[in-house]
Amino acid sequence: MLDQGLRDTASNIYSVAVQEHEHKGVTGAVGGVLRQIPSAVIEPVIIATEATSNVLGGMRNQLLPDRKLEDDQKWKQTDSD
Repeated sequence: MLDQGLRDTASNIYSVAVQEHEHKGVTGAVGGVLRQIPSAVIEPVIIATEATSNVLGGMRNQLLPDRKLEDDQKWKQTDSD
């Protein structure tokens, strides 16, 4: 998952650089790459946060199986129509 994310990020940065270079030259390419840096930094943090949340949720469910059942009942969709 992380490897694919890195590939996607690199591909996105490359395509933006090529497009901007075609339209505005080297200056546009550099600007396009600089605009991609914030999302390139934040996306891995989001992925790591989601993974950590899943691991901690799984650990809690293993340690407190009754709590998992309560949560399942709490969020269970009922067909009352």
